[in-house]
Amino acid sequence: MMSREMDNVICRIIIASLNLLLMSSTLVACSGVTSLQEMTVIKYFTYGSNMDKDDLDDWCTDRGHPLISFSNVTPVMLNGYELVFNYFSTGRNGGAANIMQSPEKRTYGLLVELEESELEIIRVKEGYPRYYDEITIDVITFDGNLISDVITYKVVEEREKAVHQPPTEYYLNLIINAARNYDFPSEYISYLESIEIAE
Repeated sequence: MMSREMDNVICRIIIASLNLLLMSSTLVACSGVTSLQEMTVIKYFTYGSNMDKDDLDDWCTDRGHPLISFSNVTPVMLNGYELVFNYFSTGRNGGAANIMQSPEKRTYGLLVELEESELEIIRVKEGYPRYYDEITIDVITFDGNLISDVITYKVVEEREKAVHQPPTEYYLNLIINAARNYDFPSEYISYLESIEIAE
């Protein structure tokens, strides 16, 4: 008799616990509460090879990283910076994209929303902080909206070269193809096409 009563008590405790868990899950779903990481959205400006999602996916897969979702991609422009190739990447075996301050210049790229975990992957890919530094910028959408507090990457000063570092044809085409796919201005595409590549 005692054993049956104990079994009944245990069953009631289990049922009560399951009901409490179900109620908690329902409240979280209804209130829209998510983890802090899920709530944090980082605005990221990419102007180089990371604009090519397939190339980025290949890099992530080869190194065992989760793929980056690339949420809410928006073509934008960064005023006061020029796209240059004054950094030699051993991983690319050629010049890699960088931006240098230049008041009259403009660099086009993509504004992407990232989760914190995805930003950490981008940091690894960019070689932050040894090779590329993380800076905060403002960008402008093609219809004129200013977007502030955007993260992008710039080669650290000690790794910038005084002369052009020709990129490989494959690498430069990643940027050119993205520029075409996202309807960057024709004069910017022409500039990309004029860049000297490695032989």
